[in-house]
Amino acid sequence: KIYDQTSNHNDLPISWGGFWKGPGPNGADVGADAKALPLTVGGQRAYGIKVTQGVGYRIDHAKNAPTGAQPEGIYMVTSSNYVNDQCCFDYGSGENSHTDTGNATMNAIEWGTACWFGTWGNPKNPCVGTGPWVEADLENGMYHTNTGSNKDPNNSGVHYPFVSAWEKNNGTTNFTLKYGNATTGGLTTTFSGPLPNGYSPMKNDSSLLLGTGGDNSHTGIGEFFEGAITAGYPT
Repeated sequence: KIYDQTSNHNDLPISWGGFWKGPGPNGADVGADAKALPLTVGGQRAYGIKVTQGVGYRIDHAKNAPTGAQPEGIYMVTSSNYVNDQCCFDYGSGENSHTDTGNATMNAIEWGTACWFGTWGNPKNPCVGTGPWVEADLENGMYHTNTGSNKDPNNSGVHYPFVSAWEKNNGTTNFTLKYGNATTGGLTTTFSGPLPNGYSPMKNDSSLLLGTGGDNSHTGIGEFFEGAITAGYPT
């Protein structure tokens, strides 16, 4: 279990699975190896969460989670050291049903080298660079921009051992993606603009997830050290 340190107590248990069955009992996902990601914080030993394929955490009907088109902000510290191009190493909001219920029913940070609209969806729409990138998983698409794939040569990939990844979505007109070196501060905005066609208004459920997609797609990998999901549109 991953403990929520706010008064909402939206602790994340291991996901019970979903449309895509996990490797655990009765199609559930599995928990991370608690000792797999050791690090030192302020001279003290601590541990991150190493999400390997099949690892997933999720709480449904989370208390005070933003739903529908209510604004939402998401932040996490991750790493460039352990990534892939699969779906999905996500952190954010998904469907309570753990199935794909259509466009705009997710709002999550996807971190990795996936080029959904290029190598996955349309080879004629490749991504510029090889990643990893901060992307927005809005269901049925992991968006670098409102039109899909990254085309900015200045955003060819983020390479830090500790990355701060940020996404905010006002639910109707704007989503914004940012990243930074989590050890030094400062943020770079890679996109801020309109939601993709067919994604306004947003239709979020109150399920909060880490490590999988909204339909429990669980072949993404990544490292998670801390994060927050907020109701409201951060300044």
